[in-house]
Amino acid sequence: MRVLPELIAAHRDAEQMWTEHKRALKVGLKQVQAEGDIYERTKLLRAYESNRLPGILQTPGYVRALLAMGARVHQLPEDEDVDGAAAGRLSRKRLLTHGTGLNRYSFVLEASALDLAMGGREAMQEQFDFLLAATRLPHVSLGIIPPGSEREIWAGEGFIAN
Repeated sequence: MRVLPELIAAHRDAEQMWTEHKRALKVGLKQVQAEGDIYERTKLLRAYESNRLPGILQTPGYVRALLAMGARVHQLPEDEDVDGAAAGRLSRKRLLTHGTGLNRYSFVLEASALDLAMGGREAMQEQFDFLLAATRLPHVSLGIIPPGSEREIWAGEGFIAN
C-alpha cells in the first residue's frame, strides 16, 4: 500500500487545481482569457491536444461555441462574457497568421480533436479551412495522429511545452 499516500497527494493536488480554476472563473471568462499569454512570451511553442484544438488555432465560431459550453458548465453568464473572452483568445491568432519571425509553433493533434464539432457546420468548415491555411505558414508545423494508430501509451490530456 505504498501507493496510497501518492494517490492521496495526487487527489489533493487535483482538487487544489480545480479550486483555483473555479476561483479564476469567478472574475469571468474574458478576464481569464486576458491573463498572461504564453503565446506571446515564447519563441517555440509545442502543443499536443487529444480532444479539442489549441486556442491559437481556433476560429471565431469554434471558440465562441467552446466558451459558451464552458460558461454553461460553470454556470457563468454567456452574453458579453463569452464574446469578450472569444475576442481575447482570437486576438492571439495574429501571432500565428502574421509571423513575427520570432515565434514558431508546432502542433500535434489526435485525429479525435478534429471530431469535436463546435458551432455547427459553417463554423467547422471555417475551422478546417483555417487549419489547412495554417499548414502553409513557414513558422507553423501541424501533425495529426491518425485514428487507430498503434502506440505505446494512450492519448492523454493536452499540454503546451515551450
